[in-house]
Amino acid sequence: MSRAEDHLAWPDQLEALIEDLSQFSRVVVISETGSTQDALARLNPEPGVVLVAGRQTGGRGRLGRRWADDEGAGLALSFAVKPSSAAHLCARAAVSISSAFTSLVADHGIRAGLKWPNDFLVLLDRPRKVAGILVEQVGDCMIVGIGVNVHSRCWPAELEDTACSLEDAGVKITRLEAITRLLRAWQKTASSSDDQLRAAFREADLLQGCRARFEEGGVLHEGVVTEIDPFTGVSLRTDTGVTLMRPDLARLQAWEGLC
Repeated sequence: MSRAEDHLAWPDQLEALIEDLSQFSRVVVISETGSTQDALARLNPEPGVVLVAGRQTGGRGRLGRRWADDEGAGLALSFAVKPSSAAHLCARAAVSISSAFTSLVADHGIRAGLKWPNDFLVLLDRPRKVAGILVEQVGDCMIVGIGVNVHSRCWPAELEDTACSLEDAGVKITRLEAITRLLRAWQKTASSSDDQLRAAFREADLLQGCRARFEEGGVLHEGVVTEIDPFTGVSLRTDTGVTLMRPDLARLQAWEGLC
């Protein structure tokens, strides 16, 4: 079976997987969709339903940014969960991604980790994004969307300097294996408190100690990141003291990614 058709074998294998994962109740696999977030929302799902697409043509990320998976080289999935704070779900998803893939990248001598608030990066010639997260509320559910670049591909011009895949970092796994690792990691974090998620996020964080520039409410702040907290924001040491950047307002503009 070609890589483009590998999703045809996913339904039975993923249904067997979730029999042992209490966080999930049903898996829906579709060949192609514009956005897994929108496709799942149209199902009016109960918590526990997972939707996975073989190919996603119009995925989106945080702040409306496009998530490219036109070639079906990555995984695009969304799942419905019980209502919770977006900050908690984003932190849990970020920790799950880091838990699923950081050790695989490290086996090839490459550092990987989290860039606040919701990106998983590998540090190659420069920081490159491998995975991202989008959390949205739809009706009585929250929907967590995760995209991971699994296989090497040709990137659009606007992404060729900032994106990469697990395969580009030396990790050769199938998309099904990547989905399996991710769902198992989400299950593992099910009982994590906010304090435990905070500690795990900080352990995987790439920003602390780096010089960075943020925009908050139209004001630019530049300094050294002294602490990351996925719930309260980023502490930045500037020339005038320490500033706490609020997670709902702050936007990372630039950072020294190989610090």
